[in-house]
Amino acid sequence: MLWSRILKWCVGALVVVTLGGMVFGWYASWQIDHLWFTQLGYGEVFLTQFFTRIVLGVVSFLASLFFFTLLYGVVSRNTKPCGVEVDSFSSLEREELAKKFKFWWFFISVFFAVLVGMGATDSVKEFLLFRKSASFGSVDAILKMPIDFYVYKFPFLVIVNEWFLFLFVGTLFVLGIVWFLCRTPDKAREFFAYKGPGRGILSSLLFWGFIASFIVGGLFPAVVLGGLAIIFIMFIAGRTKTPTNLDSLGLFQPGISRALLLVTGLLFFDATAAELLARYQLVIKGSSNILPSTSWIDAHYFLSYDLALAFLFLLIGITFLIARHFSWKLHGGIVGGIVGLQIIFGMAVPGLITKFYVKPNEPILEKPYIEAHLTATKNAYNLTDVIESRFDPSSQLTQQAVDAASDTISNIRIWDYRAFNTANNQLQALKTYYRFYDADTDRYYLDKDQYRQVEISARELDLSQLPPGAEGRFIVPLTYTHGDGVVVAPVNKVSEEGRPVYVVRDIPPSSTSPYLSTNDPRIYFGEGTYGDLFLNTGVKEVDSEGKVDERSYGLGFPITNLFTKFMVSLRSGDWSNVLFSQYIKNDTEYVMHREIRDRVQSLAPYLTFDADPYPIIRNDGTLSWVLDGYTTTNSYPLSFAVDGQSNYPYGKNYIRNSVKAVVDATTGKTDFYVWDENDPILKSWEMQFPHSLKPKNTIPEDVVSHLRFPNDLFENLTSVYNTYHVRDADEFYNRQDVWSVPQETLEQGSVETMKSYYNIVNLPGIVGPGEFVLLRPVTPYQKDNMTALYVGRSDMPNTGRLMVYYLPKDRLVAGPSQIETRIDQDSDLSKDLTLWNQQGSQVVRGGLFVLPVGNTFLYVKSIYLQAKNNPIPELKLVVLATENQLAFGANTEEALQKLLAKEGKNVPEKPKKEK
Repeated sequence: MLWSRILKWCVGALVVVTLGGMVFGWYASWQIDHLWFTQLGYGEVFLTQFFTRIVLGVVSFLASLFFFTLLYGVVSRNTKPCGVEVDSFSSLEREELAKKFKFWWFFISVFFAVLVGMGATDSVKEFLLFRKSASFGSVDAILKMPIDFYVYKFPFLVIVNEWFLFLFVGTLFVLGIVWFLCRTPDKAREFFAYKGPGRGILSSLLFWGFIASFIVGGLFPAVVLGGLAIIFIMFIAGRTKTPTNLDSLGLFQPGISRALLLVTGLLFFDATAAELLARYQLVIKGSSNILPSTSWIDAHYFLSYDLALAFLFLLIGITFLIARHFSWKLHGGIVGGIVGLQIIFGMAVPGLITKFYVKPNEPILEKPYIEAHLTATKNAYNLTDVIESRFDPSSQLTQQAVDAASDTISNIRIWDYRAFNTANNQLQALKTYYRFYDADTDRYYLDKDQYRQVEISARELDLSQLPPGAEGRFIVPLTYTHGDGVVVAPVNKVSEEGRPVYVVRDIPPSSTSPYLSTNDPRIYFGEGTYGDLFLNTGVKEVDSEGKVDERSYGLGFPITNLFTKFMVSLRSGDWSNVLFSQYIKNDTEYVMHREIRDRVQSLAPYLTFDADPYPIIRNDGTLSWVLDGYTTTNSYPLSFAVDGQSNYPYGKNYIRNSVKAVVDATTGKTDFYVWDENDPILKSWEMQFPHSLKPKNTIPEDVVSHLRFPNDLFENLTSVYNTYHVRDADEFYNRQDVWSVPQETLEQGSVETMKSYYNIVNLPGIVGPGEFVLLRPVTPYQKDNMTALYVGRSDMPNTGRLMVYYLPKDRLVAGPSQIETRIDQDSDLSKDLTLWNQQGSQVVRGGLFVLPVGNTFLYVKSIYLQAKNNPIPELKLVVLATENQLAFGANTEEALQKLLAKEGKNVPEKPKKEK
């Protein structure tokens, strides 16, 4: 007895400590996040989300608990035994069993209500848009409902419907267990009355193990553990001697039966609402494989079918509510009838209608729905103002064309970003703990009148590169805190050794251009995997200029007292080192969310961000990161849904580049600027967070000059436009003019889908200097010849405008894969490639660039050679080609001379080669 009490007290103390730790850990995380959001000026985002979660969770919890309480009244109202002699229970036994039943009922109810409440907290964004939103000002073409309803109201109504479904199905599950325990005379029921040794301790351990597994691993492992716990307890109960008269535990069976009828009726009411909502889902996505939205069969059959089914479910729900007793024959027949009706009217009848009426007349019947689908898709992706132009390229390159496209020629990319990034890590990382994660293309003035395209890459921190033994030491992240500067190189220059010609290079960074210099090169925030940081610790940070020593940038919030230090220790995940370290003082700063995509996503969770942030050098010499933010939805009516390309979640059918985010690489200061002022979804978020988004006209000029058409958006829009550029419904139905992205040959002969690429280009038909644009050639479906060229303009005032040049359909214009084949088949070139690609060397092929030059196309391919054991790509050849000729040389100038000579034109004077 004494040991049993001691064990109970120990278990109780363990429970109290566990609960206390959980509550304090949650509070510490909340308080630290609150401090971080407030410090950056985004406290309204944090508090709005937090209080919305609290309201949703508490309301859902209380509603669920209230429902279970009412249901308990239904269950316990009828206490007459079912098929059991009343005399088989003494009054004391009846009272004891009733108490145990009530305890377990409310225990399960509270636990299930907590689950329901926790699930409701994930619907913050849907609730906020449901509550307050800006209008689209238009209706759909089928049901004539406002677009606002589909985008803002419908998603939250679906969540509410699913909430009730989860509640009712879970209730049926609970009632089924209770009904089984009260109906069947087996050992499982003996658990209610078992008082043998160890029951309390086992119950407590299993219960808290269940809770812990739910918190750590989610619902599935918790259910598994809970099931094992029930089986184990039932086994223990069955192995002990218990009163035999517990076979009469059918105390509340009639009440449970009535409750089952009630909940089933409510479940059919929920199904009624679900069928009504399904009508709107048909407008969004449709049900046939003819269109990814409403088709003829949807509009003329399934919309009415869902309405009829909703009315049927309503009637069935009423029959369950008014029934006094559960009848297996009646109610089983109802369920079976529903299944039969679904098979007949939900599958067979529409299948027959489709086969014998729709298919023979499909083009005529589907035409108005195709037209509505085309219009909605173009509106959703903002493709209504795409600039379309005809371009009939000549097959020959002339000197006049070269002269007219001087900006294009002087910015021909011979450095593929992959080769450039590899070279940077070998030539410019310089320290073990630095790394270049990515290379981006941008444009800068390198001289007063020299507007040039460059490759730029940030030298960032990478502690994983430190020698063995350094990892795990607490002082390491206090010492190695930041990256150091960027490297910049023109895309068209190469040294005599075949390497990039850097304009900005080395540590500390030095520049050969008076217009391009870095004032503060420290990169505390970047693309790499950055952990939390402590600054002003008394430990001297590793820095190239020796300026960082026990001083604060104001990057984080100060640890002002022991309580804050304790909370930070819990939040950091390294609580013992943080809590007991003498380096962490009252003026030490704690810096969080240093990976920039994580940073902006935390501050603006209502946006989706581009996968490729890019660094820029500001006018004052500081470094910043620019990220493009998108508003998306998957409930825009009648629109085509993208298939998850690039960084977009699967199934989104509305996209806008609505926000430009700017993050200071040194201080972490983060600003979100409105870019698309007409986007209704962004206007809705401005209503929720009025102080978090800055006006478009406040974007700094030195940021505006580096804005670009984002790559993720470009690739998704062009993938949609490949099919939806047509205007005629019949042409869309017959798929007469579908485009696809060509293939290109890269490293070691691997064939990959061609990526879009940035370049400064003199655009055909546009008078003026070259523009920084994003390009992507496309071919007819399953063909190799080029049919169009996409252009995403980046320079103001046309930033974000999409263009497409249509090529002639009556003659062949060589596509990228055909040029790749010509490169492989050139005897002189293939001989060199074969010779180089052996004896420890490896040939690396860059991406293929298709550039409009005057009235023709110039195809550009760079070929690098690198050692297999020490990969430093060195440019060996630049291959230039037109539709009829191909030439290559050690640099662009040499290759261009040979190409013009082959075209039979005058050879231009050879420009001086830059060393």
